[in-house]
Formats: sequence, structure tokens, C-alpha cells
Amino acid sequence: MRDLGITTVYDLRSDTEIMKYNTPTPSIPGTEILRVPVFEKKDYSPENMARRFQLYASGKTEAFMQLYCEILDAGGPAFGTILRHVRDRPHDGFIFHCTAGKDRTGIVAAILLLLAGVDDDAIAMDYSLTRVGREPVREMVMARLQKEPIFATNREAALNMLSSRHETMLAFLRMFRERYGGAEEYVKKYCRLSDDDIAVIRRHLVVPRTPGA
Repeated sequence: MRDLGITTVYDLRSDTEIMKYNTPTPSIPGTEILRVPVFEKKDYSPENMARRFQLYASGKTEAFMQLYCEILDAGGPAFGTILRHVRDRPHDGFIFHCTAGKDRTGIVAAILLLLAGVDDDAIAMDYSLTRVGREPVREMVMARLQKEPIFATNREAALNMLSSRHETMLAFLRMFRERYGGAEEYVKKYCRLSDDDIAVIRRHLVVPRTPGA
């Protein structure tokens, strides 16, 4: 990570998740690890988790949209912290992650890409590549999921929860614009950023095109 210039890791998980899966925050020399949970402890009650698992297990696009709206509604402060890193520390590399690395993480990535002017199809392709990146640990994650009652005897439901389909992200981007006004309106309202902040963030995200490239 030091060779890649990573100075900061933003952890989007809640305290409850970390305790549940026994994954304490590691110590990485030269790297600051900041906790920026999207959801509070109350959002990870057994009842709420069972409801979320049921929605994910269905694999239905509308179920994912409901869950992604919950992430957007709760995630403004956490996402704002990450966006301010881009605004204030453009030369300091960073990583952001959640538990599965596709839902909360995928939404942060989509917002950054939208602010950078990336087209929807490329954003959806980036999201779908989560499957490739997770492949080395897929069975470990599946084993963890199958300890939950809803997934214990239903491997297909667990696979649905881990899915990161191209069409799911396209549906999210449509919903994001319809309900939240798109990336700029969202970060102004939910992340408390200004038009000037957005302009700086965009400038730091985009590399000028090389003549002749």
C-alpha cells in the first residue's frame, strides 16, 4: 500500500458488523484507518438485518434499489468525508471499503465517477467487475453468509446477495437521478458540499487529455 501511495483507508462498516464478523481494524504502518460507518448500530438490529438479507436474497432489481436508497439516505456524512479527502488531499491515495465491497462501496465509486463525468455504461461495467475482484475470497464470503438462517440451505440466495450485475447499476443510476437529482444535487444536500467544492473535486478527479492521445 505504501508503494501505491495509499495514506488513508475509509472503513464504511458499522461497529456491529465488525464485532459480528470478528474483523477488527488492522494496524498498517504509514496508513491511517478512519471509521466512517454508513449505518449506526441501531440499523444493524437482528430485525433490520433479517429484512435486508431477505431483500438481497431475492436478487430482484427493485429490492436492490430499496436497499440502495437506504444507503443513500444514511450515507451522506460518510460519503462527504471521502469527498472532502478528494477536495483537500488530491495527492494522497486512499481506499474505501465495506464488508462485501459492492453496495456501499459501489455507491461511493459511482458518485465519484459521476462527478468525474464518466458515462453510465462504464460505471456499470466498473460495478460488475466487483465479481472478478472478489473471486479469490468468494467461497470464504459464501461460508460466512451461509451461517445466516436465510442462506444456510439456499446457496442461490447467497449468490444473489453477492451479485453485482451491470443492469443493477444502470437501474441505480436512473433511480439516483429521478429521486435524488443526480450526483451533484445529492452531494450538496446529503454531504453538505458546495458548487465550488464539487468543481474542485471534479478538477482533482480528471486528468487533462494528452494531445494526440
